Amino acid sequence: MRTTPEPHMRTTLASGTDAGVPWRVYIDVWKAPADTAEAKATLAAMAEFGEHPEDVSTASELVGKVAHFVHRVTGEEARTTQIADDLVPEDDVLSGGEFGTVSMPLLPGNGTASQRLVIGQVAKTAREVTCTWKDGTSTKVGRASAATETNVAVPVIHSPKHSPYDWFVCLAPKSTAYEGIKVTK
Repeated sequence: MRTTPEPHMRTTLASGTDAGVPWRVYIDVWKAPADTAEAKATLAAMAEFGEHPEDVSTASELVGKVAHFVHRVTGEEARTTQIADDLVPEDDVLSGGEFGTVSMPLLPGNGTASQRLVIGQVAKTAREVTCTWKDGTSTKVGRASAATETNVAVPVIHSPKHSPYDWFVCLAPKSTAYEGIKVTK
């Protein structure tokens, strides 16, 4: 019996306005298909959203793996750019202080701009991440609370459905750039 995959899950990780330019970062997480038939249906559904895992050439390669697609939306015209994708086993786990990050300029097409936008993944047990900037300042990112859940301008750690990891975004102040991150709680 062939089943239709769950609808894709989209989570806004952060948003704001920088120098008058609106921006937003969101992640689409696709549940790991249980078999090849489900994987074929998932790949077809992904295609409807313009998403395809880079390293997948046949549906069977998607079985048992969660797909993450991270997108950045910038400007009044809401220009969307896929900035990262990965495919991980559904039972993959980050633990303790383990993390993964990518940094880039906030606005696309400016390769010489400071690496201010940081997108990361952390263990589900992480309660706080500290992003440090080259000017010696830092930004703390904690778990969402009732006060922060509706305010995506406040950086928080998110738990997107079906992802084996939790996700966060930090934006460096305009005058500096990314230095590093550490799981601090």
